[in-house]
Amino acid sequence: MFHPQTIELAKRNSRFKGIVEDTALTTIRDKFGIDMVSKPVAYPKMKYKGKAPSVILRRSGKQGYVCEPLEDYVKKTLPKLKPNTSVANSKIDFQRPRNLNTLSNTETS
Repeated sequence: MFHPQTIELAKRNSRFKGIVEDTALTTIRDKFGIDMVSKPVAYPKMKYKGKAPSVILRRSGKQGYVCEPLEDYVKKTLPKLKPNTSVANSKIDFQRPRNLNTLSNTETS
């Protein structure tokens, strides 16, 4: 995973693109034990198909940086509603704002 500015710079500068490629291949080899240097490299014209998934990059104390889908992050962080409770059925007490003009007229008279 590279910063978006790194990708943009790699698109414009072929030497920098080689450095980014080498970094990615070295990381894959070190982390997963897969040697991809001998395989041919292809650059598709299409970035991806469909809608790009929303992800959150957060820092975890145990694992360092963690990239996870937005839906999973929201499920973990938001409080859960009880099974038979919904937002439409919940009782919320809204206070109407006071009309300051009416309030000041009644106090002065």
